[in-house]
Amino acid sequence: VETRRRGRDVASPRRRVVRRFPPLCAPHRPKTSLPRAPAVVETRRRWARRPPPSRAIKALGASGALLKKARGRTARWPVNGRPFLDGVAAMMPAFEAFGSAIHAAAVKDVLGNIRKLEQNGAPARAIHAKVLEEMALSNTTHPDSTAQAFVWLKRIVRFTAGVFELLEQPDLDMQTVLMKAYTKHLGPHHNVVMRNIALLLMQVIPDRARMMELFQKEDFSDVQPHTRAWIDTALPLCAKIDEFFRAHNVPGCEC
Repeated sequence: VETRRRGRDVASPRRRVVRRFPPLCAPHRPKTSLPRAPAVVETRRRWARRPPPSRAIKALGASGALLKKARGRTARWPVNGRPFLDGVAAMMPAFEAFGSAIHAAAVKDVLGNIRKLEQNGAPARAIHAKVLEEMALSNTTHPDSTAQAFVWLKRIVRFTAGVFELLEQPDLDMQTVLMKAYTKHLGPHHNVVMRNIALLLMQVIPDRARMMELFQKEDFSDVQPHTRAWIDTALPLCAKIDEFFRAHNVPGCEC
């Protein structure tokens, strides 16, 4: 029954309807279940792993870090002993790129001079102080002196920097690079016998392609950032050692 009140339609009260659902027991369970939403699995992006650096590149990085610590703050104190000895020894694996013959000769020469310095008291005794002591005794030209071991290690570091500098010229082959660096930095301080041995060793060196295999790079432009960083660390150290020898005019230690 509908009635009108004040111009509005008013419906009669609705009856309450109670709906009864069957229990979800086995006889009344629906045969088909509702579709489930697909599971969302989070996946992480996998980045390609870079190959580990070669022994030669690792050696340049370790040697450069130590030689940077070895640089003394003043001309009177040119090097810190322990980082200097460790830094020169750490670069030996890089010499493998120049062939087994040169690598063996360099290891023998470098480790031999490091052993002389340690036998003379380094690094507990400052290297520069021992050189000045030998100079007062006129003993700087002795083959086993601290002065000779010190200056030869510096010459080897300078020779290595010269090799890496010349390798930046792609038109030079390995033999020409080593010959030029040796003639400038080591040859003037060797006697005739040592020069002949060095020239003989340079006849059995690998080419640039073989050197790149040892560095595990395709081109020297990929190696150059590592060699240039090492050069930028080694040359200031060599300059500070040269300044020390020139300031005291140490006999037998010409730069």
